[in-house]
Amino acid sequence: MKVFVAGASGTIGRRLIPMLVRAGHVVVGMTRSPGKADIIRAAGAEPVVADALDEDAVLAAVRHAGPEVVVHQLTASRPGSTSGHSSGTSRSPTAYASKALGTWRPRRARPAPADSWRRASPGGPTRGRADQ
Repeated sequence: MKVFVAGASGTIGRRLIPMLVRAGHVVVGMTRSPGKADIIRAAGAEPVVADALDEDAVLAAVRHAGPEVVVHQLTASRPGSTSGHSSGTSRSPTAYASKALGTWRPRRARPAPADSWRRASPGGPTRGRADQ
């Protein structure tokens, strides 16, 4: 299955990509930093550089990749920008990813669960304060 990971060079994405590759998936990983493309490539994915706050760039990246599944791991934001978790903003990476999904239909789209960072350890689920 071809999987597009938005936020591939982030904390979750860097751990997720090797797991997807080991499971036999073809992975395309999006990052906003050209300097992080090599990290994505070394993990076994095809890197694509696009600014998550640039609607046209996100749409083009997803369309070009043509994945069956999109995994949204966009969690970081720059000073003065809106977060992917904001609602009602004019510059929302989540809105752009959703729009890309609306222009063609992958088999699945997965937003990041709010507590996904706790489950991203290479050894499996971790226990956080709420679990104790």
